[in-house]
Amino acid sequence: SAAMEFSSTIRVADLNDYIAPSQDCVVALNGKLKTVEVSSLNAPAPGDPVKVSLHDCLACSGCITSAETVLLQQQSGDEFLAKLADPTLAVVVTVSPQSRAALAAYFGLSPAATLARLAGWLKGLGAAAVWDLTTARDLVLLEEAAEFVGSSGRPAAAVAGAVEEAPGPLPMMASACPGWVCYAEKTHGAKVIPYMSTTRSPQGAMGGLVKSLVAAAWGVSPAALYHVTVMPCYDKKLEASRDELTTTSDEAAAVAAGSVAVAAAGAGGGSDMEVDGGEVAAAAQDGGVLLPPSEDRLYGLRDASSSGGYSDFVFRAAARELAGVELPAGPLPWRALRNADFQELTLEVPALGPGQVLRFARVYGFRNIQTLLRQVKMGRCAYQYVEVMACPSGCLNGGGQPKPRPGLGAGPQQLLEQVEAAYAHEDVAARWPTDNPAVALLYSRWLGGRPGSAAARRLLHTSYREREKTVNTAMVANW
Repeated sequence: SAAMEFSSTIRVADLNDYIAPSQDCVVALNGKLKTVEVSSLNAPAPGDPVKVSLHDCLACSGCITSAETVLLQQQSGDEFLAKLADPTLAVVVTVSPQSRAALAAYFGLSPAATLARLAGWLKGLGAAAVWDLTTARDLVLLEEAAEFVGSSGRPAAAVAGAVEEAPGPLPMMASACPGWVCYAEKTHGAKVIPYMSTTRSPQGAMGGLVKSLVAAAWGVSPAALYHVTVMPCYDKKLEASRDELTTTSDEAAAVAAGSVAVAAAGAGGGSDMEVDGGEVAAAAQDGGVLLPPSEDRLYGLRDASSSGGYSDFVFRAAARELAGVELPAGPLPWRALRNADFQELTLEVPALGPGQVLRFARVYGFRNIQTLLRQVKMGRCAYQYVEVMACPSGCLNGGGQPKPRPGLGAGPQQLLEQVEAAYAHEDVAARWPTDNPAVALLYSRWLGGRPGSAAARRLLHTSYREREKTVNTAMVANW
């Protein structure tokens, strides 16, 4: 209704990068800016009740106001429990490394113990399977690297097994962050969309795998599998609702062909629901967790960004494929520019021509994103690839992560440091995506043999489109 309560914890002068979860949105439900007399946003905007769709918020990785009521109702903890109780559905849960690290820090457990106990708890509630997101992330990294090599001037066909397509414009911008994707589609549209990587996020890739290969292996239709992800970000709820990530039964059967037939009745989305690490932490506190730690190893990238390692992995692949240089193991020499959330990495590449330099960037937070996009629009962007994330400090600082536990005296910064330590815990063994046996099996049997193949593009890539803008860009610039 029009009579809604808004928090008064934010002032217009405080607007910087993004709005914290306890704070209020700067946009009224009618799409117009709220007017404030003094400094606080403590009253609802006047006007008639309006209908809010899942795409009607800016996706700033933090606001949970009335504008997201519909989304929260459709992807809430209560709805999750209802799906678990539905005898016609098999619920599959995938846990992201960032959420796993946040829950480990929150409960004082190791990452392996956290995933094992979380899996036991969720299976006790009725989940058919609980998986780690690492294999989907490994697939995405390989696809992202192949896409970049094709976009950087080298014909895509030069990458063995890849589908030949016209190279895209540079810089290529990572599109795994749904807050950034929604912002680009709504605020910049056709001026920015061509620069965005078509590779799905790990959540989107895992959804495609579940709805096709898992459905085929289990002998059920995609609609009978309900895929839930545990992620660090509220905006992943928006991503789960994207039509572009829907996997129909016909598409699922096309991918599964050659192994196991799948029933071609009905359709299902890639990921049906997302719940945040904070929601899981609150529920687990109430219901307890089960099972001792598992002996299974966890794997991840070492010496890479905690937001998925896109820029680090693609840079190493580009150095190898384009420059013939195999970079040594260890941290790459990233250099902070404007601030810690705007970093660049360079490598001279004589093979590309005299004076040619491979130049990558990490750009986190909306203020830095604004700077990047101004450079792109003016034709002055020197980067070939940019890892873009809406949240300052990246995904470990996502708006959906658990907040500090009351009474322990740890502030947000201390908690973030603990989450970073859990993310790099010794439990998580270093492994390159190419060394993942599940990845090798998926490519050899179902994904066309190599990254960039037609089968891989069908399941692991997506598209973007310009969406109706409901936010005044003058206000967005303040972020």
